[in-house]
Amino acid sequence: MLLKRGDGDWKQAEQIQDKVGRTLLGLSKNTPGEVPRAELGWLSLRARRDFKQLLYWGKLVMMDGSRLVKKVYMECKKYTENLKNSFCGSVKRILIDLKLGHLWESEAVGDLKGWKSFIATMVRSRDTELWLSEVKEKSKLRLFRRLKTNLTREDFLDWDIPASHRAQYARLRSGTHQLRFETGRWVEEKEEERLCKICVTGEVESEAHFLLECYVYNKLRRGMFAKIRYQTGYDLLTMMDSKDWLMDVLLGHGLKSKEVRQKVGKAVAAFIAVAMRLRKKECQQMVQCSWCTE
Repeated sequence: MLLKRGDGDWKQAEQIQDKVGRTLLGLSKNTPGEVPRAELGWLSLRARRDFKQLLYWGKLVMMDGSRLVKKVYMECKKYTENLKNSFCGSVKRILIDLKLGHLWESEAVGDLKGWKSFIATMVRSRDTELWLSEVKEKSKLRLFRRLKTNLTREDFLDWDIPASHRAQYARLRSGTHQLRFETGRWVEEKEEERLCKICVTGEVESEAHFLLECYVYNKLRRGMFAKIRYQTGYDLLTMMDSKDWLMDVLLGHGLKSKEVRQKVGKAVAAFIAVAMRLRKKECQQMVQCSWCTE
């Protein structure tokens, strides 16, 4: 079997889940697995397993002592709680890992509804902490970790936009795109050397440069901001000096209203898709450039 209860080896299964997530989002195979999992709001497979085991254990604890399955559990608890591959041993380790070790002895789990809600919160909290620590270790996710701080499904997955727009939007958020800030990393260029060869102004071709600065896309950019102003009333051009905040508004959760975020996001996704096509055309008109090859 791919997964064995309590074997602790989930790498292959997690890789399969990550691959499925990348496919659903239209991300490249080089996109770190932390990205699709977070965008889709998926817990790790291990976290799901832990939740299911704790839920079942809670049901066992609440059972009447006269039931056969409860009697079997009580006997197993006496003799197998420290065995690595046993159910009892696995539950005990999960509780200890969640800093709930005292519950193994007290079995004070309350009612089923409360127990289910409690362990769901605890397991998700631990999984989020582990995810955040992994994201912080990956330099290419510097923008993504500013935009995304939890494991909740993103609204842009439900927007009524072309799949290609959604994919380009997700790629820019995650830093897995064709801009030189990313492709320069592949050939070990220093960040300050990853200059934009589209506008040739000596600026690094980062996500912010592409979305807010590169003059080649000025007409498209003005159209994007005009559409946002017309649909939401927000004149974001007046906030161009606050680039970090503006990037969060255009690609993240900088605005509280879900409805407004959707209107802004759809305009941004359309801009990214068209601007990327223009960029590709500009690249093709230049001498063969490895940094813009799909």
